[in-house]
Amino acid sequence: MKELNFKTHYVSFEDNIAKDFIVPALKRATLYRRAVGFFSVSSLEIIAEGLENIVEKKGKVQFIVSPELNDADVNLIKKGYFLKNNDVERLLSNNINKETELDNAYTLDLIVNMIIEGFLEIKVAFMKNGIFHEKIGEIANHSGEKICFNGSMNETFSGYEINTESISVFNNWQSGIKQYANDITKRINNLWNNDAKGITVIDFPEALKHDLIRKYRISPNLKEAIINYKESKRKADIINENNSNYESMPLYDYQKAAIKEFKKYNYQHFYEMATGTGKTFTAIKTIEEVEKERGPIYVTVVVPSIDLQIQWYEEFLKAGYTNVQMLGGYKSNTNWRYDFERSLIEFEDQDILNGKSIVYIAVSDSYFDKMVSEITNIRNYMIIIDEAHELSINKIKKLPKSARYRLGLSATPERHDEDEIKKIMDYFLTSKQESYKYTIEEAISTGALTKYNYYPIPVELTEEEYQKYKKYSRDIMIEMNQKVKDENKIKKIMTDRSLIVKKAQQKIDVLVELIKQDINLFKNSVIYCGAGKSANDEESSILHEVTKALFKFGNLKVSSYTSNTENRKEVLNQFENNFYDTLVAIKCFDQGVDVPKLEKIHLLASDSIMRQTVQRRGRVLRKCKETGKKIAYIYDYVVLPPSFLIYENTMSTLLKNELYRVEEYLRLAENKDEVINNINNWKELYPINEEEEEFFEERTEYY
Repeated sequence: MKELNFKTHYVSFEDNIAKDFIVPALKRATLYRRAVGFFSVSSLEIIAEGLENIVEKKGKVQFIVSPELNDADVNLIKKGYFLKNNDVERLLSNNINKETELDNAYTLDLIVNMIIEGFLEIKVAFMKNGIFHEKIGEIANHSGEKICFNGSMNETFSGYEINTESISVFNNWQSGIKQYANDITKRINNLWNNDAKGITVIDFPEALKHDLIRKYRISPNLKEAIINYKESKRKADIINENNSNYESMPLYDYQKAAIKEFKKYNYQHFYEMATGTGKTFTAIKTIEEVEKERGPIYVTVVVPSIDLQIQWYEEFLKAGYTNVQMLGGYKSNTNWRYDFERSLIEFEDQDILNGKSIVYIAVSDSYFDKMVSEITNIRNYMIIIDEAHELSINKIKKLPKSARYRLGLSATPERHDEDEIKKIMDYFLTSKQESYKYTIEEAISTGALTKYNYYPIPVELTEEEYQKYKKYSRDIMIEMNQKVKDENKIKKIMTDRSLIVKKAQQKIDVLVELIKQDINLFKNSVIYCGAGKSANDEESSILHEVTKALFKFGNLKVSSYTSNTENRKEVLNQFENNFYDTLVAIKCFDQGVDVPKLEKIHLLASDSIMRQTVQRRGRVLRKCKETGKKIAYIYDYVVLPPSFLIYENTMSTLLKNELYRVEEYLRLAENKDEVINNINNWKELYPINEEEEEFFEERTEYY
């Protein structure tokens, strides 16, 4: 706490006592004690952010409070009326019952769970023929640092937010004032131990404690209470900050056209829109159009991942939707059926919905395992499937026929089984209807996405790696020539072969050289690398090798971004606020991540499937008003055969596999003319014959 530059005196209306003093001090503390004449639970809502820190550090909060007296009580005392314990309980009960008007029910939930688990202790002080009216406080930590204060401020909402109050502040490490701090601590100790002359201090009545718990407890334990409190505050902040901005955000012409077609085709459609062009925003505006004509509806958004679930959740909050529930993944609730049934009851009472729909955002597996069988009788039901191309054939069969409104979303609804994609489209589209398409070409040409430069960077296999690649290629051809082909075995060999390319040893070497040449190539960037152990060091992961290289040779601030990264949302926020220069990701960054300020991506490892290429390109092409991004940069580490070996057919197979991705990136690049000669040179070095071309086109799913 010595590092905090606190003033010695604070005055309300000139200072924000809670924000400028109490909360910052509590964030460094493990003990908060107050002895005050008036106390209200609502005051804790203002400083709950600091209390949460004390709980996480396993500290203590102790209050010595007086029951709040009304004018009649004061007059009785003046006439010689003596307060007794049962009078104290009555007065406290009256005060507690006023707390039902708190803005955030999860603040009370946090407080009562703190009481239950012993982090918050309350004692009651009263005088038999007077009023306990002290206003002192102590904030301390495990290191022995202590800040004490006294003044006119009570621990009430009015004390923090309405009245004109002032406090004087003392610490125990500065000569001249530390004795004041020690005197306040001594006085609080005497009060807490019931050793103060003329004052009676009793434990908070058990009956009232149970009443508090019964009335205001929501979460089953303190850990969940903290999570719920944080989420409720974040939800409120998003709504307050973004609601008005969201309403003013314009629909682009292509988004208006999509919604118009949705209505034209009887409220069913499939939006096939390029990554980064606002599918989520368009879908929410589609819901609003239905609401205008049909009133509130019951909406389920089905997503394949937690990251997408969080993205949708925040977008709905920005749009002003307050009744947004989760199923599976983020804030997963084991008692989901209770919330679900409650939402059905609320949906029947249209008056409390204020024109807004009830929304459930469900991770795909949870939706099809739990909810899909429960929604058959919901009237005005709408289902939205994001990344609809990922539906399995079993899930396609379970799609609810009772859904009145249907919307599928995907940037690339391609599948290797054309019959499966047809089944998906048939659910959302009529026989005379085609999906609404807004391509990446259109998005770049109209300015919906930014332009980009593409730089294919050659990386040669070592001779040993190439010989392994060659062996796998030969094994594949042998299996392909069998009378009865073992597709699983072929797929396994092709997967093993692809790992040689993804883990090519010289990728790290080339990366290091680029870092040494220009660290700016890696600022505000994401590096996609392969999973698993490094080919250079079997004791280390590829991700670790890349992270180490960025730090060692570029002194860059780096964070990983994988499915194992804790609090990925916070990592993204720190990246957007320039705390990190670079994120190192595997596949977790492919979908459900919206970072408009991102300028560069480095592709150290890629799959052959076109969807991944489209998704990764879309990540970096998003427009950014804050930075005014004009152009994005894609650096692609393209694996080639060793240049010192004599040409053979396997070399052209390797090149063709890489060109499947390269040519798609090159197709729309601004600098296409500058780099196409390099691509043509590779094609001349490793020419691809028609037989190999046909073989590859049939089996791209295996890379």
